[in-house]
Amino acid sequence: MERRHFRLPVGYLNVDEAGLAFTRSGNWEHARKATVWRAPVLPGKVARILSGLLLLGFFGVFLLA
Repeated sequence: MERRHFRLPVGYLNVDEAGLAFTRSGNWEHARKATVWRAPVLPGKVARILSGLLLLGFFGVFLLA
C-alpha cells in the first residue's frame, strides 16, 4: 500500500499499511515514532463507577421486590 497524507487545519494525517498517525509536521519519521495516547484510568474513578453500580443494583432489588 502506498503512503498518503492529508492536510488538516491542525496538522497532517498520515496513512499507510501500519495504520493512521497524526503529526503536526507531516514527516513520516515522526509518524512512525508517534505513540498511542490513552486517557489514564484513575483509581478514584474506578471506585466511583463501582459504587454507582452497587447503588443501582441495591435500589433495583428493592424496586423489584
